Amino acid sequence: MKIITTLIIVCLFLTGCSANQDRLVNDSSLIDVNSPGSVMSMEKIREVVVSEAQKVYQQKVEQGVDLSNGPCLADAIFPDWVADIAHNPRLAIDDEAQNQCPSYLAGRAHHFIELDLAGKVLQIK
Repeated sequence: MKIITTLIIVCLFLTGCSANQDRLVNDSSLIDVNSPGSVMSMEKIREVVVSEAQKVYQQKVEQGVDLSNGPCLADAIFPDWVADIAHNPRLAIDDEAQNQCPSYLAGRAHHFIELDLAGKVLQIK
């Protein structure tokens, strides 16, 4: 009886482990905070980041916030991501520290999305 119980536990464990491995996308994936145990692809993360950055952009515009200096739009748009406003073409003011996101400058965030003054995506890195 102990052998059968042990075999069942081992089978369940191995099945659970292989199911988790199938959900892994690649090294640049993040856990989907809305679905514990699942993983988001980089493509999905980019979709979420673009959507969130454009929402924040719209809120700032509706609030009458002056974006002409290319300020940090959101210091935490998504885990490890910030959102920034920049000119197109890029101006020297866009590279000034006071117009960049503190989390990115300090190395706490490693990815960013830049929107232009009209809210269109310039780059995602």
